[in-house]
Amino acid sequence: MTGPLAARRAPLAIGMAIGTLFLWLALRQADLGAAVLALARADPQWCLAVFAAGPLFMAIKTWRWAWILRPIATPRFNLLQRATYLGSAANMVVPSTGELLRTMTVARTGALPIATALGTVALERILDLLAIVMVLLLPDPPRAVRAAGRRVAVQLPPAVAKRLRLDLQRLATGVAALRGGRRLVTAVALSVLMWLPVVFAVWASARAVGVPATAAAAVTVFVLGVIGLTLPSAPATLGTTQLAFVSGLALSGVGAGPALAASLVYTVWFIVAVMAIGAGWWLLSSSGLCRAAG
Repeated sequence: MTGPLAARRAPLAIGMAIGTLFLWLALRQADLGAAVLALARADPQWCLAVFAAGPLFMAIKTWRWAWILRPIATPRFNLLQRATYLGSAANMVVPSTGELLRTMTVARTGALPIATALGTVALERILDLLAIVMVLLLPDPPRAVRAAGRRVAVQLPPAVAKRLRLDLQRLATGVAALRGGRRLVTAVALSVLMWLPVVFAVWASARAVGVPATAAAAVTVFVLGVIGLTLPSAPATLGTTQLAFVSGLALSGVGAGPALAASLVYTVWFIVAVMAIGAGWWLLSSSGLCRAAG
């Protein structure tokens, strides 16, 4: 049991180490007094807007999964929604565990075989990548992302910086390869729509603390966060999110203190909120209330 247990704990330990490093990189650039002051003055209405973006993101994600499954099976939306929340919450605690959990949640009901469910989840990852590339086709973000990536890379250990540069190169290659790919537009459209609430949540988090972030800045923070998540991350993506905000918003002239405050608004009202709803679904599932309701 010691070997398997250690293997399960290793990704979490690595994620904690990387998250701690990223958090330190973000904090060392920030004026903590300015961050605390910005948080104290956070606009509750914008915080609620960030919170509302979470369920919208999850609903579209569930809708996309249902659309992918349509030729194979038609599980109830309520079942897919519950599984999607459970998986997302698990991923935010221990990365890469959520996909198996949500496929098992659906497979246990007999709605479809677990192997088939895993296949559709793999397809989602491809669609996610294509959607992010489509977002990068906007005029400003590609240059901003590369510049922010270089800004982050010089602060990282060589091995991590090399991985970051490689991911940026892959994104650039994908942009070039997809130009004119009309057949992909329909498949990617729903995935692009799914990620828009996340970009909105980034933008609204900045507005909540009085930072006039542009749409391009919000996209830059979003893409840096996605790239950061190709590495193991700490629970609630703590550290990864903070460094993405500080580095991405710096390109718009935003100080590290207010950017750090915006990242904490996003962490609490978007990430932790989704985790809390996922935990609620888990408690309902454990008590059997979900089965009774279905």
